[in-house]
Amino acid sequence: MSHSHRHSHQHHGLVHSHDHHHGPAGAWTPETAEWYAERFGEWPSQGLLAAKVELPAGGTVVDVGCGTGGLLREVCARHPGAVAVGIDAMPTMIARARASAGDAGARFEVADAASLPLADGTADVVLFLNTLHHLGDPGAAMAEAARVLRPGGVVWVGTDEDVYDMSGWSNGRVRDELSGAGLRRVRQTSAHTGDVVLNLLSALRRA
Repeated sequence: MSHSHRHSHQHHGLVHSHDHHHGPAGAWTPETAEWYAERFGEWPSQGLLAAKVELPAGGTVVDVGCGTGGLLREVCARHPGAVAVGIDAMPTMIARARASAGDAGARFEVADAASLPLADGTADVVLFLNTLHHLGDPGAAMAEAARVLRPGGVVWVGTDEDVYDMSGWSNGRVRDELSGAGLRRVRQTSAHTGDVVLNLLSALRRA
């Protein structure tokens, strides 16, 4: 099932309206991916989540469902020298991300969230931004995130409040997915800018 709704927000004194489409991965086509990339490729939530990310020098961060790569560009700007990997199932999105990568140093790969092209225990942080509601098997994706994390590594899940409203997801459901993957110390917070409210949950891989 997919959902569409109209969302307005104020930015630099101007009110903008957007039609959001939130659907499962199977509902996406190259055309809808292009539509989404044009409208939401750069979105305030990217900066809100990037500000929460902590990485050791030269650490590895993976963005699952990276879209056009905006979140990873924000993270790389804050953490020069980071190894940044963006994953998306849509070639259209990955092409956009590669074209926009600039000097950020991020690499982008077409892959399924339930089969990440990384070895066990190689990532310091795994990010999901407005992603889980698109996945056919979010539990499998979260298990993969736990697999590629080093012991003590962190998963961050960020979801816009209006995405929760439209998709039927909630902080409780995200918490269940994190716990179900064997992650621990689940913590919940939020951040906002303008009228964009981002729900944030984080969890650690067991040592």
